[in-house]
Amino acid sequence: MNLLTWGAAALMIASGAIHLHLYFDVGYRRIATIGTLFVAQGVGSIVLALGAAVVRRVWSAVLGATIMLATLGAFLISVNYGLFGFQDVFNAPDGLVALVIEIASAVLFLGAAALAHARRSGILGGPPSAGSAPGPG
Repeated sequence: MNLLTWGAAALMIASGAIHLHLYFDVGYRRIATIGTLFVAQGVGSIVLALGAAVVRRVWSAVLGATIMLATLGAFLISVNYGLFGFQDVFNAPDGLVALVIEIASAVLFLGAAALAHARRSGILGGPPSAGSAPGPG
């Protein structure tokens, strides 16, 4: 779960950094409601990604995937229908890059959660638990 979680967390941090860049450097701060949501996504993603990388539990991976899928969903709604009076476009600054990063992060988080669950359930062999090592002879 470690490599998958760390990869997913790194991508989630990249997503957060993109949203903060769009807010501070590109001008999304001037868009009512959307600007505030970009800051919340940026800061929240970075904090949650660091937490998921440290905690490395199924629930933290599922939470990370949920945040990335929600971010992706908000972008797609904004592009196709508009969101809070703002309609985005696919070729918006960093839009496609963020889209790919968020999909990849969600996939890695879900893979980490599935792998950890499978190991705990005994579907996949995991490390032996304490006291289960074979004795001498």
